[in-house]
Amino acid sequence: MPGGRRESWMFCAKCGISVLEGSRVCVNCGNPVATVGSAAAAVVSAPPATATPEPPLYAGFWRRVAASAIDTLVLVGAMLVPVIALSLAGVAEKTVELVYMGMSWVGGWLYYALQHSSSQQATLGKRAIGIKVTDLRGERIGFGRATGRYFATILSSLTLLVGFVMAGFTRQRQALHDMVAGTLVVSRNTRPADVATGALRPPQVSGGVIAIATLASLVPAIGIIAAISIPAYQDYMIRAQVAKGLSLAATYQAAVENAYAAGQPFEEVQSDALQLPNMYSPYVSSISITDGVIVVEYGGDAHERLSGTQLLLVPGSTATRKVVWTCGLAPVPDGVTPAIRGHEQYTNVEPKYLPSDCRWD
Repeated sequence: MPGGRRESWMFCAKCGISVLEGSRVCVNCGNPVATVGSAAAAVVSAPPATATPEPPLYAGFWRRVAASAIDTLVLVGAMLVPVIALSLAGVAEKTVELVYMGMSWVGGWLYYALQHSSSQQATLGKRAIGIKVTDLRGERIGFGRATGRYFATILSSLTLLVGFVMAGFTRQRQALHDMVAGTLVVSRNTRPADVATGALRPPQVSGGVIAIATLASLVPAIGIIAAISIPAYQDYMIRAQVAKGLSLAATYQAAVENAYAAGQPFEEVQSDALQLPNMYSPYVSSISITDGVIVVEYGGDAHERLSGTQLLLVPGSTATRKVVWTCGLAPVPDGVTPAIRGHEQYTNVEPKYLPSDCRWD
């Protein structure tokens, strides 16, 4: 204004925002600012036309997912090399499995802890995406805190992965393990001053991203429920098929008991002599009697884990000539003389599918 004090106007050459008069650095990005007289205001009133670097941000959910995917590929690839080498060398499969498990824990821990506490403050995946890990003041973290952060990811997993999804919604875009360890994940160009002054901005999250992240958090829960319920239902079906075979064998048991009561020793009791009718079942391929022992063979529409197996019912007698049956893998009761010895070796139905009175408990 004519006759008045000439005003001084300042702007940041890096991000282009105006700052208070007398400031030496931009409060947004920390870059030195320049002073321009009012006569040049029209020239400098707009930010420079050249592209500016990305402003410091808290790392969003999807950037962290992308970095994690890269790190997973790196780790799996690194662990497969020695595993394949051991397998080709003829090392026992159990030993190879133990080596892989050990590498998964120790290798994963060292991979993340060493790189997060390094001067880069980031794993290979985070470097590729342009983000890094800091403490709550924006400083580099030590190996101890990086170790704690790595093992705190177990908590994020135990919450059906909701602990990881929290990185998409919390104010500083922290996952559960970040909160436990006192860490932040920020863009690569972020400086401690940016964190200290609160200049960092969280990335915008659209409604679609929120919906996808929410659905993603439900997938593990659905998977866990399916992983529990499907095998449980499958086991129930197989047990029911085993029980069906035992119920059909009841007629054969009665025939053996009658023959024994009539004076026939067990070794003379055979299927052909008894002339028993075939007991039909879609899960039982045959039921036969050999030396008084009933053999139930499963097949037909039986489950693949049951098909081709057999279950024995072995008769035995007490001192009073009472017939007592021993089923499957169960031990012979005291005071009973069985028709055969070592009967348990002939039943090959998996123990978990047998009724309790047919198992060695």
